[in-house]
Amino acid sequence: NGITPLDANVKVDPIYLPQATEITFGVAKIATQAEANTGTDDATIITPKKLKNSVFGLGQTWQTITRSKGVTYTNTSGKLIIVFAQFTSGTFNHEVSLTVNGVLVDYLQMAGTAGATTLTKQLSVRGEVPAGSSYIFNSDHNSVSIVFSSELK
Repeated sequence: NGITPLDANVKVDPIYLPQATEITFGVAKIATQAEANTGTDDATIITPKKLKNSVFGLGQTWQTITRSKGVTYTNTSGKLIIVFAQFTSGTFNHEVSLTVNGVLVDYLQMAGTAGATTLTKQLSVRGEVPAGSSYIFNSDHNSVSIVFSSELK
């Protein structure tokens, strides 16, 4: 075919190997996962696997999980996730919250007076949790419990 095979021990003068660009064929460096996650280097290429691991939502699905209020959980997925919890209570005047790394990111309060005390009240909170971050669903009242929770991870 007229093409001489490359020998790994032979050095090629870089003048013959230009940097690959959008319009020029050439040599390109494959990005590390850290470079893919940062997204600031425009001189390296990204593989489909690293793209999947760095883009929020790509390869992620909603999953039903079991969570309890007042317990610290950690996002070990390596990607940003979304968490959701639905609380229920038979009383008025309570609040629910989601805290990520000690910062309140969602809060909802149910306030009212007597009259409909036999009704079940439902409140929900949701928020984004960065990779490696911890989060807590909480409530100020003992009668409040989490009845459903899920994560997009």
